[in-house]
Amino acid sequence: IGQLQALRVLNLDACQLTSIPDSVSGMKSLQQLALGYNRIQSLPETIGEMKSLELLEVQQNRLQSLPKSLGKLSQLKILWASENKLRSLPSEVGKLGLLTDVDLQQNQILSLPTDIISLTSLESLQISKNNLRSLPKNIGGLKKLKYLRAVKNQLVDVPATIAELQHLETLWLSENLLESVPTHIASLKRLRNLRLCSNSSLKRVPFDSIAQLPSLREITLDEPHHSEFADALRRTEPLKTIE
Repeated sequence: IGQLQALRVLNLDACQLTSIPDSVSGMKSLQQLALGYNRIQSLPETIGEMKSLELLEVQQNRLQSLPKSLGKLSQLKILWASENKLRSLPSEVGKLGLLTDVDLQQNQILSLPTDIISLTSLESLQISKNNLRSLPKNIGGLKKLKYLRAVKNQLVDVPATIAELQHLETLWLSENLLESVPTHIASLKRLRNLRLCSNSSLKRVPFDSIAQLPSLREITLDEPHHSEFADALRRTEPLKTIE
């Protein structure tokens, strides 16, 4: 397979693969590699030699880790690794400065590396259905982030630096263990969609600040919070859909 040096797109989705040969690194011109819906348990370290790779799809496999050599894929823009058995990410992922879209949903990830702040091009981060107890305190460094979906984890708080995500449009934090939402959320002037439902311990929510978010169009809350938000809305302009 490594002799296909001119190949640019390789789709091996749903081929019942259990492994990928080291020789895959020989495909120096490959830009898109789709390996989803297989039974792959590990990726070879040699994958880091595929310097032209822009898209890597490995969703719905049996991966328990990702190789550190991913950090060498300087052209990588899209990484889809949902529905595996990942427990962590290598810190080397922080070297992928062109990465715009990361999907890590339905894994077993306990924490995200602090190096994630270096993903200055990242626009979409999907980390729902993991075992995260916190988000990186420096998450505000992801200046271009538009979509953050972190549903069904074990998050107990939201870092104050989230207020620095000035391009954020979607923030999903449902089905966690949140006790409060920082007042700094009022700084998210482009936020359109906010989900906070199914956080049974949630007590402190800055509804007056949220009600004044100029771009907000949809907010999802548990029923006990409906009246509080409705009262806050009455003090501002009518705007939104409450669920």
